[in-house]
Amino acid sequence: MIHIVLASDNNYFPGLFVTISSLLNSNKTTEFHLHIIDGGLVKKNKTKIKTHLVSNHAKSIISFYDFDLKIFRQFKPLYGKSLVTYARIFIPSIINVNKIIYFDSDLLILDKISPLWNIDLKDNLVAAVQDPIVKNLKNDYPYSDSIGDEKYFNAGVMLINLDAMRKMEFSKKLFELVSRDSRKFRFHDQTALNILFKGKVLYLDTKWNSYADSHTINSRSIVIHYLTKFKPWNSYNNTESFRLWRNFANRYSIHVNRLIFQGGLTNSGKYIYSYLRTLIKSFIYKD
Repeated sequence: MIHIVLASDNNYFPGLFVTISSLLNSNKTTEFHLHIIDGGLVKKNKTKIKTHLVSNHAKSIISFYDFDLKIFRQFKPLYGKSLVTYARIFIPSIINVNKIIYFDSDLLILDKISPLWNIDLKDNLVAAVQDPIVKNLKNDYPYSDSIGDEKYFNAGVMLINLDAMRKMEFSKKLFELVSRDSRKFRFHDQTALNILFKGKVLYLDTKWNSYADSHTINSRSIVIHYLTKFKPWNSYNNTESFRLWRNFANRYSIHVNRLIFQGGLTNSGKYIYSYLRTLIKSFIYKD
């Protein structure tokens, strides 16, 4: 069984639902335990996720973990004044398994993820993809002379050794680091994760975390990441990756602004659509 951890509040529910739905659709024979850190999901949205899981992926199970985000009230908020990203700090304390795959709630998963799960971390604490924008840690956190030219990873997709993190009291160290002055952390807990994991990161191929609308998306992309503040459920963008997300969300009646669905999938941009046509055809099943 593969253990997947996600964190969401109600503002991110459309992204959470599409992330989970695309994961299950692309991994129909894989058993998952979905661990969702709940930073304020309403009951009807949790029910929708549970119902969808049972009806379309009976082999898997789901657990919700109530989490009071007030503990982070002094921290720098994410887009939309959300603090849910900081819940990642306490994953080793909340989830009692040896290792997990962490997914952000703004992804589209296009293929099997078992190869990611089976990667040997060796002595590393985490496996992740180098960030497409911030290439080096010193570019994000110029406050330490010891950082040097250390690579910088994006924390939206991570394979994590929880046993090793618990031994190093990761949650305590990370919380204390961010608490000192969260305003210094331009990309929130991601900055702090890069500081603490320095020298213990296994860097992955970009196919595991391809930035939407960038050159990293191609026929090999397994995970598309909508990582800016302009999400497919709150902003209109006519790029193929956004149209693909809207097409998928529309099939499940995800409630987002109607204007966002204008200009659905077209024949342009076949570089993405062509290799996803089989996947899209399979999206026709309903809750």
